[in-house]
Amino acid sequence: MRLASVILGIMLAITASFQTVALVGVSAFSDRFDTEALAGTLFLLAVLVGAAFAYGVPIVGAKAFAVAAVIGIAGASTTEFDDLYIWGSAALLVCAVTVGGAYEKGKVQDRSRMRDDLLIALVNEVRSLRLVLSEERTQENTSLSREHGSVATTQQNEAGGNAAHPAAASGTTGDTRASQRGWARPESDGSGTAVNEKPRPVITVLPENASAGAEVTAIAQGYRPDTRLYLAWVDQLNGARVVGQRATDVSGAARFTFQIPAVPPGTYRVVSGAPGEPQASALVTVQASPATGVGASAAPATG
Repeated sequence: MRLASVILGIMLAITASFQTVALVGVSAFSDRFDTEALAGTLFLLAVLVGAAFAYGVPIVGAKAFAVAAVIGIAGASTTEFDDLYIWGSAALLVCAVTVGGAYEKGKVQDRSRMRDDLLIALVNEVRSLRLVLSEERTQENTSLSREHGSVATTQQNEAGGNAAHPAAASGTTGDTRASQRGWARPESDGSGTAVNEKPRPVITVLPENASAGAEVTAIAQGYRPDTRLYLAWVDQLNGARVVGQRATDVSGAARFTFQIPAVPPGTYRVVSGAPGEPQASALVTVQASPATGVGASAAPATG
């Protein structure tokens, strides 16, 4: 509807301009039609302003068309320019169409915000699941380390090697054997959760499978608030190109929207990072386009 209001506004301006120009020409060479020319000129200017704002800021365009309608009807009732009744009524109709366009734009923005909220909620759920799995692995490693430490202590006590210091032997041997088997003994607060464990940044790309030139969304989380992040596209040869930059919000998250570069089908990485901050990466599979096999050129990411 916004595009329709722009077209209608331009058509109204062109139609009304013929009579307005004629009246301005007559009033320039005589004393007649001065008021009619002024009313027509003001009407034409208001319609042009409405057409200019009808698509980008439809609420401003609707107000301009409403002003044009008032000028047209008032001018027709106070001057001999009776056709302004027609132009004023037409401007009122275009104003109604523009109001519908403003309502339509508001609905589109609401759907976009709802989609962003759903994406962030999905990313938070994935992140929470990763943290739960990490805690379970930490608890399992801690239990295995303690178990092997106890076994080592028992063996040493039976052999009589360190009978005077069983506690020290248990700790040392348990750590050694755990290290030999690839098990870690993290510092724990007694509940099995590692102390001072800082979550690493994560990045999620949706969708994960797309054709070259398709628009995808990347959401990075786990960074410090108000940190300037960069988003890079990395190919199989580790060649990187920056496709967007954006500052994180108060929760340490940033959302990028960009187009997949014109690259051959395959698996690529999307990497986010900042100076002094760890990087996060996610894999994206580029599929062959049914029409061309590749796609459009790269476009910078937006927020």
